[in-house]
Amino acid sequence: MTDPAANLTTATVVIVGVGEHEAGAGWSLAGPVPDALRFAQYFLDRGVPAERVQVLSTPLPPDGALPEGALPPGRPGHGAAGVPAGASRR
Repeated sequence: MTDPAANLTTATVVIVGVGEHEAGAGWSLAGPVPDALRFAQYFLDRGVPAERVQVLSTPLPPDGALPEGALPPGRPGHGAAGVPAGASRR
C-alpha cells in the first residue's frame, strides 16, 4: 500500500516471524519475532483495527509483548490468517 489516503480499516494483516526451526538451535534466529511485533504495531499505528492484525510466530511472543488487541496465535474460531471462520477474505 503506497497510497497514504488508503482506507486501512478493512485491511487484514498477517505477520509471520519464524525464530525457531526444527533443524535445531543452530538454525534459530533472535530477530524475527521482535520484528514481527514491530510490524504489528506499525499497522496498528496506521489504523488497521487490532482484531484484523495477527502475529504468527515461533517461539510465541512473551506475555505482554503482543500489541494490545492484536489476535494471538491460535485464537479459537479463526483460521490461519486470523479471519473469522466463514468471513469473506476479499
